[in-house]
Amino acid sequence: MQVTGTIKKKRRVAYIADNLPPIIKTSSNRNFAFMMELIKEYDLHVFTFASSDSIQQTVSPVSRESLTIHTISQSQSGWRSFSIVKYLLRFSHLDIINSNIIHAINDEIKKQSFDLILISAGPFNRLKVGYEMYRQFNIPWCIDYRDEWNSAGSLRSKVVPTLVTRILDLLLPSEKSLELKFTSTIAAFSSVHLTSVENINHFTGKKGFVIENGYFKSSFLQNDYKIPTNEPIRFAYWGSVYDSQNMKEHLIALASFAQLHHIHMMVDFFGCQEKEFRSFQTKEIVGNHYLRLRQISPLPIEKLFAEVISYDALIHSEYEDNPHIPSSKLYDYIATGLPVVLFNNFGGYISSVLSQTHQLLNFESPEFLQFLTSCNFREQFRMHVNDKVRIKYSREQQMTNVHQMIQFALNAEHHS
Repeated sequence: MQVTGTIKKKRRVAYIADNLPPIIKTSSNRNFAFMMELIKEYDLHVFTFASSDSIQQTVSPVSRESLTIHTISQSQSGWRSFSIVKYLLRFSHLDIINSNIIHAINDEIKKQSFDLILISAGPFNRLKVGYEMYRQFNIPWCIDYRDEWNSAGSLRSKVVPTLVTRILDLLLPSEKSLELKFTSTIAAFSSVHLTSVENINHFTGKKGFVIENGYFKSSFLQNDYKIPTNEPIRFAYWGSVYDSQNMKEHLIALASFAQLHHIHMMVDFFGCQEKEFRSFQTKEIVGNHYLRLRQISPLPIEKLFAEVISYDALIHSEYEDNPHIPSSKLYDYIATGLPVVLFNNFGGYISSVLSQTHQLLNFESPEFLQFLTSCNFREQFRMHVNDKVRIKYSREQQMTNVHQMIQFALNAEHHS
Protein backbone atom coordinates (compact mmCIF):
# COMPACT_ATOMS: atom_id res chain seq x y z
CA MET A 1 0.00 0.00 0.00
CA GLN A 2 1.44 3.36 -1.05
CA VAL A 3 1.20 6.20 1.45
CA THR A 4 1.28 9.68 0.01
CA GLY A 5 2.28 12.52 2.27
CA THR A 6 0.65 15.91 2.10
CA ILE A 7 2.85 18.88 1.28
CA LYS A 8 2.39 21.65 3.80
CA LYS A 9 1.19 24.77 2.06
CA LYS A 10 3.38 27.81 2.58
CA ARG A 11 1.94 30.89 4.22
CA ARG A 12 1.55 33.79 1.80
CA VAL A 13 3.31 36.96 2.98
CA ALA A 14 3.44 40.44 1.43
CA TYR A 15 6.62 42.36 2.24
CA ILE A 16 6.63 46.10 1.50
CA ALA A 17 10.21 47.41 1.38
CA ASP A 18 10.80 50.57 -0.65
CA ASN A 19 14.54 50.03 -0.99
CA LEU A 20 16.47 46.90 -1.88
CA PRO A 21 19.87 46.51 -3.57
CA PRO A 22 21.03 47.83 -5.99
CA ILE A 23 19.26 50.91 -4.54
CA ILE A 24 21.82 52.36 -2.11
CA LYS A 25 20.01 53.43 1.04
CA THR A 26 20.68 52.81 4.72
CA SER A 27 17.70 50.46 4.83
CA SER A 28 18.55 48.44 1.70
CA ASN A 29 20.78 45.81 3.29
CA ARG A 30 18.44 45.31 6.24
CA ASN A 31 15.48 44.88 3.88
CA PHE A 32 17.49 42.45 1.75
CA ALA A 33 18.36 40.36 4.81
CA PHE A 34 14.67 40.23 5.75
CA MET A 35 13.76 39.14 2.24
CA MET A 36 16.38 36.38 2.14
CA GLU A 37 15.15 34.97 5.46
CA LEU A 38 11.46 35.21 4.55
CA ILE A 39 11.78 33.25 1.29
CA LYS A 40 13.01 30.26 3.29
CA GLU A 41 9.56 29.64 4.80
CA TYR A 42 6.95 31.71 3.00
CA ASP A 43 5.46 32.31 -0.42
CA LEU A 44 6.82 35.85 -0.51
CA HIS A 45 5.58 38.80 -2.53
CA VAL A 46 7.88 41.84 -2.31
CA PHE A 47 6.59 45.31 -3.21
CA THR A 48 9.57 47.60 -3.84
CA PHE A 49 11.06 50.39 -5.95
CA ALA A 50 13.93 48.12 -7.03
CA SER A 51 13.72 46.29 -10.35
CA SER A 52 12.63 42.66 -10.41
CA ASP A 53 15.53 41.52 -12.61
CA SER A 54 18.23 42.97 -10.35
CA ILE A 55 16.75 41.30 -7.26
CA GLN A 56 16.13 37.94 -8.91
CA GLN A 57 19.80 37.75 -9.93
CA THR A 58 20.84 37.82 -6.26
CA VAL A 59 18.60 34.86 -5.34
CA SER A 60 19.31 31.19 -5.98
CA PRO A 61 17.12 29.41 -8.60
CA VAL A 62 15.51 27.29 -5.88
CA SER A 63 14.55 30.35 -3.80
CA ARG A 64 13.10 32.14 -6.82
CA GLU A 65 10.19 29.72 -6.77
CA SER A 66 9.04 31.27 -3.48
CA LEU A 67 9.65 34.88 -4.52
CA THR A 68 7.58 37.30 -6.57
CA ILE A 69 8.81 40.87 -7.07
CA HIS A 70 6.38 43.71 -7.72
CA THR A 71 8.24 46.85 -8.84
CA ILE A 72 6.32 49.97 -7.81
CA SER A 73 6.50 53.13 -9.91
CA GLN A 74 7.57 56.32 -8.12
CA SER A 75 6.76 58.65 -10.99
CA GLN A 76 4.64 61.65 -10.10
CA SER A 77 3.77 64.27 -12.66
CA GLY A 78 2.27 67.76 -12.73
CA TRP A 79 1.41 69.45 -9.46
CA ARG A 80 1.95 66.21 -7.52
CA SER A 81 5.70 66.40 -8.24
CA PHE A 82 6.26 69.46 -6.02
CA SER A 83 7.84 68.63 -2.65
CA ILE A 84 5.39 70.58 -0.52
CA VAL A 85 2.46 68.99 -2.37
CA LYS A 86 3.89 65.50 -1.92
CA TYR A 87 4.30 66.24 1.79
CA LEU A 88 0.70 67.39 2.13
CA LEU A 89 -0.69 64.43 0.16
CA ARG A 90 1.39 61.64 1.67
CA PHE A 91 -1.37 60.28 3.92
CA SER A 92 -4.30 60.99 1.60
CA HIS A 93 -5.83 58.88 -1.17
CA LEU A 94 -4.00 61.17 -3.63
CA ASP A 95 -0.59 59.87 -2.55
CA ILE A 96 0.52 58.18 -5.78
CA ILE A 97 3.09 55.79 -4.30
CA ASN A 98 0.83 54.43 -1.56
CA SER A 99 -1.98 54.18 -4.09
CA ASN A 100 0.27 52.22 -6.48
CA ILE A 101 1.25 49.78 -3.72
CA ILE A 102 -2.35 49.31 -2.56
CA HIS A 103 -3.44 48.73 -6.16
CA ALA A 104 -0.69 46.10 -6.68
CA ILE A 105 -1.62 44.30 -3.44
CA ASN A 106 -5.30 44.37 -4.37
CA ASP A 107 -4.49 42.72 -7.70
CA GLU A 108 -2.77 39.87 -5.84
CA ILE A 109 -5.58 39.53 -3.30
CA LYS A 110 -8.00 39.00 -6.18
CA LYS A 111 -5.99 35.88 -7.03
CA GLN A 112 -5.38 34.78 -3.43
CA SER A 113 -5.35 36.62 -0.12
CA PHE A 114 -2.27 37.12 2.05
CA ASP A 115 -1.83 35.55 5.47
CA LEU A 116 0.21 38.51 6.67
CA ILE A 117 1.63 41.85 5.55
CA LEU A 118 5.06 43.01 6.77
CA ILE A 119 6.08 46.62 6.20
CA SER A 120 9.54 48.15 6.44
CA ALA A 121 8.69 51.64 7.66
CA GLY A 122 10.89 54.62 7.95
CA PRO A 123 9.60 56.84 9.21
CA PHE A 124 6.07 55.76 8.45
CA ASN A 125 4.92 56.64 4.93
CA ARG A 126 3.91 53.05 4.17
CA LEU A 127 1.95 52.48 7.38
CA LYS A 128 -1.15 53.77 5.65
CA VAL A 129 -0.91 50.78 3.28
CA GLY A 130 -0.99 48.25 6.13
CA TYR A 131 -3.75 50.18 7.89
CA GLU A 132 -5.91 50.21 4.75
CA MET A 133 -5.32 46.52 3.99
CA TYR A 134 -6.31 45.59 7.54
CA ARG A 135 -9.38 47.82 7.37
CA GLN A 136 -10.54 46.36 4.04
CA PHE A 137 -9.51 42.70 4.34
CA ASN A 138 -8.67 42.13 8.02
CA ILE A 139 -5.17 40.90 7.08
CA PRO A 140 -2.82 40.87 10.10
CA TRP A 141 0.24 43.05 9.68
CA CYS A 142 3.56 43.90 11.32
CA ILE A 143 6.04 46.76 11.07
CA ASP A 144 9.80 46.67 10.98
CA TYR A 145 10.37 50.07 12.56
CA ARG A 146 14.13 49.90 12.07
CA ASP A 147 14.94 52.99 14.17
CA GLU A 148 12.40 54.62 16.47
CA TRP A 149 11.18 57.99 15.27
CA ASN A 150 8.05 59.31 16.99
CA SER A 151 7.88 57.52 20.31
CA ALA A 152 9.12 60.74 21.90
CA GLY A 153 6.71 62.95 19.96
CA SER A 154 6.18 64.48 16.54
CA LEU A 155 9.14 64.69 14.19
CA ARG A 156 8.18 68.29 13.47
CA SER A 157 8.52 69.12 17.17
CA LYS A 158 12.21 68.08 17.02
CA VAL A 159 13.22 70.78 14.55
CA VAL A 160 13.26 74.56 14.84
CA PRO A 161 9.73 75.66 13.84
CA THR A 162 9.24 77.85 10.79
CA LEU A 163 6.19 79.71 9.56
CA VAL A 164 5.39 76.80 7.21
CA THR A 165 5.69 74.12 9.90
CA ARG A 166 3.61 76.21 12.33
CA ILE A 167 0.82 76.46 9.74
CA LEU A 168 1.08 72.73 8.96
CA ASP A 169 0.82 71.90 12.67
CA LEU A 170 -2.38 73.94 12.87
CA LEU A 171 -3.95 72.47 9.74
CA LEU A 172 -2.79 68.85 9.83
CA PRO A 173 -2.88 66.06 12.40
CA SER A 174 0.46 65.70 14.15
CA GLU A 175 2.71 62.90 12.96
CA LYS A 176 2.48 61.48 16.47
CA SER A 177 -1.30 61.14 16.27
CA LEU A 178 -1.10 59.68 12.74
CA GLU A 179 1.45 57.13 13.89
CA LEU A 180 -0.76 56.07 16.79
CA LYS A 181 -3.74 55.77 14.43
CA PHE A 182 -1.87 53.64 11.87
CA THR A 183 -0.18 51.40 14.44
CA SER A 184 -3.41 50.79 16.36
CA THR A 185 -4.13 47.71 14.23
CA ILE A 186 -0.65 46.13 13.99
CA ALA A 187 -0.10 42.72 15.54
CA ALA A 188 3.57 43.33 16.39
CA PHE A 189 6.68 45.29 15.43
CA SER A 190 10.46 44.92 15.32
CA SER A 191 13.30 47.37 15.84
CA VAL A 192 17.09 47.36 15.90
CA HIS A 193 17.82 47.20 19.64
CA LEU A 194 16.17 46.61 23.00
CA THR A 195 15.87 50.23 24.14
CA SER A 196 14.06 51.22 20.95
CA VAL A 197 11.72 48.23 21.31
CA GLU A 198 10.93 49.27 24.88
CA ASN A 199 10.30 52.89 23.85
CA ILE A 200 8.08 51.95 20.91
CA ASN A 201 6.20 49.42 23.05
CA HIS A 202 5.52 52.12 25.63
CA PHE A 203 4.36 54.49 22.88
CA THR A 204 2.16 52.10 20.87
CA GLY A 205 1.26 49.43 23.44
CA LYS A 206 2.19 46.72 20.92
CA LYS A 207 4.43 43.65 21.21
CA GLY A 208 7.99 44.24 19.99
CA PHE A 209 10.87 42.04 18.82
CA VAL A 210 14.58 42.89 18.64
CA ILE A 211 16.17 42.28 15.24
CA GLU A 212 19.59 43.93 15.07
CA ASN A 213 21.10 45.21 11.85
CA GLY A 214 24.13 42.94 11.88
CA TYR A 215 26.53 42.19 9.03
CA PHE A 216 26.38 39.65 6.20
CA LYS A 217 28.25 36.41 6.94
CA SER A 218 30.20 36.82 3.70
CA SER A 219 31.98 39.73 5.44
CA PHE A 220 32.96 37.73 8.53
CA LEU A 221 36.72 37.39 9.01
CA GLN A 222 37.93 34.45 11.07
CA ASN A 223 40.25 35.52 13.84
CA ASP A 224 43.22 33.65 12.38
CA TYR A 225 45.07 36.09 10.14
CA LYS A 226 48.59 37.33 10.86
CA ILE A 227 48.93 40.13 13.40
CA PRO A 228 50.39 43.24 11.71
CA THR A 229 53.66 44.68 13.03
CA ASN A 230 53.10 48.24 11.90
CA GLU A 231 55.34 51.23 12.44
CA PRO A 232 53.54 53.52 12.92
CA ILE A 233 50.57 51.92 14.66
CA ARG A 234 47.61 52.13 12.24
CA PHE A 235 44.01 52.83 13.20
CA ALA A 236 40.97 53.11 10.93
CA TYR A 237 37.54 54.71 11.22
CA TRP A 238 34.72 54.04 8.74
CA GLY A 239 32.01 56.38 7.53
CA SER A 240 30.45 59.52 8.97
CA VAL A 241 31.51 61.14 12.24
CA TYR A 242 28.78 62.71 14.36
CA ASP A 243 29.07 65.73 16.66
CA SER A 244 27.93 63.75 19.71
CA GLN A 245 31.00 61.51 19.33
CA ASN A 246 33.36 64.43 20.17
CA MET A 247 35.92 63.00 17.76
CA LYS A 248 37.98 66.20 17.48
CA GLU A 249 38.58 66.24 21.25
CA HIS A 250 39.45 62.53 21.20
CA LEU A 251 42.01 63.02 18.44
CA ILE A 252 43.63 65.87 20.37
CA ALA A 253 43.88 63.55 23.38
CA LEU A 254 45.34 60.81 21.16
CA ALA A 255 47.91 63.26 19.77
CA SER A 256 48.94 64.27 23.29
CA PHE A 257 49.19 60.59 24.31
CA ALA A 258 51.34 59.78 21.27
CA GLN A 259 53.72 62.65 22.00
CA LEU A 260 53.96 61.81 25.71
CA HIS A 261 54.95 58.19 25.00
CA HIS A 262 56.88 58.86 21.73
CA ILE A 263 54.67 56.45 19.75
CA HIS A 264 54.07 57.06 16.05
CA MET A 265 50.44 56.55 15.02
CA MET A 266 48.28 57.00 11.92
CA VAL A 267 44.49 57.24 11.75
CA ASP A 268 42.80 56.66 8.38
CA PHE A 269 39.25 57.94 7.95
CA PHE A 270 37.48 55.98 5.20
CA GLY A 271 34.59 57.87 3.64
CA CYS A 272 34.70 60.75 6.12
CA GLN A 273 33.12 63.96 4.81
CA GLU A 274 35.53 66.74 3.84
CA LYS A 275 33.99 69.20 6.32
CA GLU A 276 34.27 66.70 9.18
CA PHE A 277 37.87 65.89 8.34
CA ARG A 278 38.90 69.55 8.10
CA SER A 279 37.53 70.13 11.61
CA PHE A 280 40.12 67.64 12.93
CA GLN A 281 43.04 69.75 11.67
CA THR A 282 43.64 71.61 14.92
CA LYS A 283 47.00 73.11 15.88
CA GLU A 284 47.48 70.31 18.45
CA ILE A 285 47.26 67.71 15.67
CA VAL A 286 48.81 69.51 12.69
CA GLY A 287 51.89 70.38 14.74
CA ASN A 288 52.22 66.92 16.27
CA HIS A 289 55.11 64.83 14.95
CA TYR A 290 53.70 61.54 16.29
CA LEU A 291 50.14 61.49 14.93
CA ARG A 292 49.06 61.64 11.28
CA LEU A 293 45.48 61.75 10.00
CA ARG A 294 44.51 60.74 6.48
CA GLN A 295 41.22 61.11 4.65
CA ILE A 296 40.59 58.17 2.32
CA SER A 297 37.85 57.92 -0.29
CA PRO A 298 35.01 55.46 0.38
CA LEU A 299 35.68 51.89 -0.73
CA PRO A 300 33.19 49.15 -1.65
CA ILE A 301 32.58 47.07 1.46
CA GLU A 302 34.36 43.99 0.08
CA LYS A 303 37.51 46.03 -0.63
CA LEU A 304 37.31 47.65 2.78
CA PHE A 305 37.26 44.26 4.48
CA ALA A 306 40.22 43.16 2.37
CA GLU A 307 42.16 46.24 3.50
CA VAL A 308 41.31 45.92 7.18
CA ILE A 309 43.71 43.09 7.99
CA SER A 310 46.62 45.51 7.64
CA TYR A 311 45.40 47.66 10.55
CA ASP A 312 46.17 47.24 14.24
CA ALA A 313 42.75 48.40 15.46
CA LEU A 314 39.64 50.39 14.65
CA ILE A 315 38.42 53.44 16.56
CA HIS A 316 34.93 54.34 17.69
CA SER A 317 33.06 56.40 20.27
CA GLU A 318 29.67 56.09 21.93
CA TYR A 319 27.19 58.87 21.28
CA GLU A 320 26.99 61.28 24.19
CA ASP A 321 23.32 62.08 23.61
CA ASN A 322 22.24 58.47 22.88
CA PRO A 323 24.68 55.92 24.35
CA HIS A 324 22.10 53.13 23.95
CA ILE A 325 22.16 53.51 20.13
CA PRO A 326 24.19 50.93 18.13
CA SER A 327 25.87 52.50 15.10
CA SER A 328 25.64 50.69 11.78
CA LYS A 329 29.44 50.44 11.64
CA LEU A 330 29.47 48.59 14.98
CA TYR A 331 28.40 45.40 13.22
CA ASP A 332 30.99 45.74 10.46
CA TYR A 333 33.59 46.30 13.17
CA ILE A 334 32.44 43.08 14.84
CA ALA A 335 32.74 41.25 11.52
CA THR A 336 36.42 42.23 11.19
CA GLY A 337 37.43 40.76 14.56
CA LEU A 338 39.81 43.70 15.05
CA PRO A 339 40.28 45.37 18.45
CA VAL A 340 38.18 48.54 18.77
CA VAL A 341 39.62 51.50 20.66
CA LEU A 342 36.64 53.21 22.30
CA PHE A 343 37.08 56.85 23.31
CA ASN A 344 33.70 57.79 24.79
CA ASN A 345 32.56 54.87 26.97
CA PHE A 346 29.30 55.72 28.70
CA GLY A 347 28.52 52.09 29.49
CA GLY A 348 26.14 52.09 26.54
CA TYR A 349 25.28 49.57 23.87
CA ILE A 350 28.46 49.76 21.79
CA SER A 351 30.73 49.15 24.78
CA SER A 352 28.45 46.36 26.02
CA VAL A 353 28.57 44.44 22.72
CA LEU A 354 32.31 44.93 22.22
CA SER A 355 32.88 43.63 25.75
CA GLN A 356 30.96 40.47 24.86
CA THR A 357 32.97 39.91 21.69
CA HIS A 358 36.22 40.71 23.56
CA GLN A 359 37.11 43.47 21.07
CA LEU A 360 36.83 46.40 23.49
CA LEU A 361 39.95 48.43 24.23
CA ASN A 362 39.20 51.58 26.24
CA PHE A 363 41.38 54.56 25.37
CA GLU A 364 41.79 55.55 29.03
CA SER A 365 42.73 52.05 30.22
CA PRO A 366 46.29 50.90 31.10
CA GLU A 367 45.89 48.16 28.45
CA PHE A 368 45.87 50.78 25.70
CA LEU A 369 49.54 51.66 26.28
CA GLN A 370 50.41 47.96 26.45
CA PHE A 371 48.58 47.41 23.17
CA LEU A 372 50.60 50.14 21.46
CA THR A 373 54.01 49.11 22.77
CA SER A 374 53.87 45.31 22.73
CA CYS A 375 53.31 43.15 19.66
CA ASN A 376 52.96 40.18 22.03
CA PHE A 377 50.15 41.95 23.89
CA ARG A 378 48.39 42.66 20.59
CA GLU A 379 48.68 39.02 19.64
CA GLN A 380 47.29 37.86 23.00
CA PHE A 381 44.45 40.40 22.72
CA ARG A 382 43.49 39.08 19.30
CA MET A 383 43.60 35.47 20.48
CA HIS A 384 40.90 36.22 23.06
CA VAL A 385 38.45 37.76 20.58
CA ASN A 386 35.31 35.62 20.80
CA ASP A 387 34.29 34.33 17.36
CA LYS A 388 31.28 32.43 18.71
CA VAL A 389 29.73 35.61 20.10
CA ARG A 390 30.70 37.62 17.02
CA ILE A 391 28.81 35.30 14.68
CA LYS A 392 25.58 35.88 16.63
CA TYR A 393 25.52 39.42 15.27
CA SER A 394 25.38 38.37 11.62
CA ARG A 395 22.29 39.50 9.72
CA GLU A 396 21.51 35.89 8.89
CA GLN A 397 21.26 34.90 12.57
CA GLN A 398 19.51 38.10 13.62
CA MET A 399 16.87 37.73 10.91
CA THR A 400 15.71 34.38 12.24
CA ASN A 401 13.85 36.44 14.87
CA VAL A 402 11.46 37.60 12.17
CA HIS A 403 9.78 34.17 12.28
CA GLN A 404 9.01 34.66 15.98
CA MET A 405 7.30 37.95 15.18
CA ILE A 406 5.28 36.43 12.34
CA GLN A 407 4.19 33.43 14.40
CA PHE A 408 3.15 35.76 17.21
CA ALA A 409 1.12 37.85 14.75
CA LEU A 410 -0.59 34.81 13.19
CA ASN A 411 -1.35 33.26 16.59
CA ALA A 412 -2.71 36.56 17.87
CA GLU A 413 -4.97 36.82 14.84
CA HIS A 414 -6.13 33.22 15.31
CA HIS A 415 -7.13 33.85 18.94
CA SER A 416 -8.64 37.30 18.40
